[in-house]
Amino acid sequence: MTEFTDKVNQGKNYISDEYLQYLEQVKTVQIRIVKLKLIEV
Repeated sequence: MTEFTDKVNQGKNYISDEYLQYLEQVKTVQIRIVKLKLIEV
């Protein structure tokens, strides 16, 4: 049972890390788009 919960926790940590990296990428892309729009105007 402990092994299983350990694996589940590892999975959660992995998912959250991947998700956080994804969010960071989205943020940087959005910031770039905003900067481009400001330059155009």
